[in-house]
Amino acid sequence: MTIYQPVIWILLLAAAYPQSRIDVRRWTLDVSYKMSSVHPPASNVQPPTSNIQHLTSNIPLAPFLAKLRELEQGKRDRVVVFHVGDSHVQAGFLPGALRDRLQERFGAAGRGLVLPLKLAGSHNTLDVIARSNALWDGRLRTFQQGGPPVGLSGSSLRTAASFSLEVELKPHASLDNSFDQIQWFAEPGHQPPSVAAPGGKTYPPKEKRFPITYELESPVRSVTFTGVHSAGGTSEGALLYGISFEKKGETGVLYHAAGLNGATFYHYNHAERFFRQIPALKPDLVIVTLGTNESLLRPFRKEELRGELEGFLQKMIQALPGTPLLLYTPPDTRLKSGLPNPQGAVYREMVLQAAEQYRCAVWDLFEKMGGQGSIRQWKNKGLAHADEVHFTQAGYDLIGKLVFNDLMEWYERAN
Repeated sequence: MTIYQPVIWILLLAAAYPQSRIDVRRWTLDVSYKMSSVHPPASNVQPPTSNIQHLTSNIPLAPFLAKLRELEQGKRDRVVVFHVGDSHVQAGFLPGALRDRLQERFGAAGRGLVLPLKLAGSHNTLDVIARSNALWDGRLRTFQQGGPPVGLSGSSLRTAASFSLEVELKPHASLDNSFDQIQWFAEPGHQPPSVAAPGGKTYPPKEKRFPITYELESPVRSVTFTGVHSAGGTSEGALLYGISFEKKGETGVLYHAAGLNGATFYHYNHAERFFRQIPALKPDLVIVTLGTNESLLRPFRKEELRGELEGFLQKMIQALPGTPLLLYTPPDTRLKSGLPNPQGAVYREMVLQAAEQYRCAVWDLFEKMGGQGSIRQWKNKGLAHADEVHFTQAGYDLIGKLVFNDLMEWYERAN
């Protein structure tokens, strides 16, 4: 069992940016953390109680809830969720806790989107193992200068050499994580790799458009991608934005997650190919977990941050018209000095206002925790980490449980 080590704070320094635009690169704190083999807290801990009302709205979610009902009634084969965010999402525990429960209730249509960032020196989620014989360059820092362009996973991986890339998905909870269909999201124009399953069976691409599709004869939990040389002997390499592992014959929920340590709304707004590529996922619901890094910024430029938040929502609505959005408010946190962070409540209010303006649903994590100062209680109960920014594995699992319970309450009321 694992949880995360204390937070690593890195001040990102960059060149000056025009004063008329927000320059998050100059003052963003990269809130990230890595895996460690320590014992998790007890699983039976409960969240602190709160007298503050938990504000939510299920009305914008009506199309998504209706599709879940159709899935349960056998009238559709698949419902797709896309969860985008920061280090809370890259770690995998937060989206995984909701993915597990939705798939246990409605069926599992696959593991969904994976980008093995460990190949470039970051970390994967615990159920993903990746090995390669090539060197990969990645966009691991939110505002790093140069590097490959950012796509639908919030990052990307690039190699200039021929390559062998093995990806294995470990069983998780009650889900076996097997797959028999693969979507390879890579730069158009690069020669697609071949796919080999255990036993040596090799599969060519079924479709070569973006994304490239592979279909296997039977479910497996690992495959090897092999990049090939062109006829002239020049290596094609690869520019990889993500890999989706799916079950083509299974009905249920397909849950994609894309996150990057230190990410803010600014990061996705300025990602070269993020909004252009996400329609390829065909999501029925988009969950957004951003705002933690913004709430920790010094100085806190409220109006500029509001503009980035609203700009993200505008671009998402334009890219996915008619797709419901579910926003999480950022959690209560403490500053590196150990003092309470009053900006968390301010940014929470900004999210609530933007959600009302753009007709998004909100899951109010800040108030669900207990409001200002509650992160200390969560830490004392073994639910939040010592950095008082991130949660332990048990804390993320509890959040997933609470979100799922609220979704199911909305689901029953809507039907």
